[in-house]
Amino acid sequence: MPRGHEDWGVSTSALNASPEIPTAELAARLGALSLYDQTGQLMFADGFELGLAPYSLNPQGTGASIVLVAGKSFLGAYSAKLTGGSDGLRYARLSKAFPRPFLTRWGVEARAVLNSAGGDFMVNIRRYDGTNEHKWEVLINLTSNAISVLQADGTYATVVANSGYQHGPYIWHPLKLVVDLDGGGYVRLGFATLQLDLSAYSASLTASSNGASIDSDVGVNSDAGANPVVELDSLIYTYNEP
Repeated sequence: MPRGHEDWGVSTSALNASPEIPTAELAARLGALSLYDQTGQLMFADGFELGLAPYSLNPQGTGASIVLVAGKSFLGAYSAKLTGGSDGLRYARLSKAFPRPFLTRWGVEARAVLNSAGGDFMVNIRRYDGTNEHKWEVLINLTSNAISVLQADGTYATVVANSGYQHGPYIWHPLKLVVDLDGGGYVRLGFATLQLDLSAYSASLTASSNGASIDSDVGVNSDAGANPVVELDSLIYTYNEP
């Protein structure tokens, strides 16, 4: 069953914060169970079959762009190609907003080609509560392969100096970040062959008057003078993660 169809698994009336999705339909929507981390309840899944309309596009700097690419993907027919700008703010990001904040453990999952250098593959989740912004962010350095996380004090801690991931134009690396929106901590990160416990780290906290909501960015940050490229095959958001 294609992604985005009605949830036929609900047979009786019920009050749900989000539609129920039985295991069989989840498999039909996403592909074989071996392809993704299947924990949590599915909230949003996209393989870019409908283009880039579900996202806010934010390319910044000279040479920055976000385009849909046909014929190159891990699953389906399309991928999104993000090129970071070489000056100014120096990034390219897809942003997804969730106006109804479920304060549970959330997951964001992506599959990406990282065959570039001169920047970072970036994934974050931000929670706004009307007073503060709570931000969880992970960076994969495209040159050194290092993995870093944003800490409570606003600095980045290197958790893996060299993740050892393979570069190649058709190697799609899976990444899944899980965070605790209520407790404020990181939970875990899966990237390529690694499974990392991030429970020692907490979200950064900065003042913000934004109303209660959650949003997320997935993209590429650039080093000065560089135009690194990240290609995304899919984006998946989950809640009620273990």
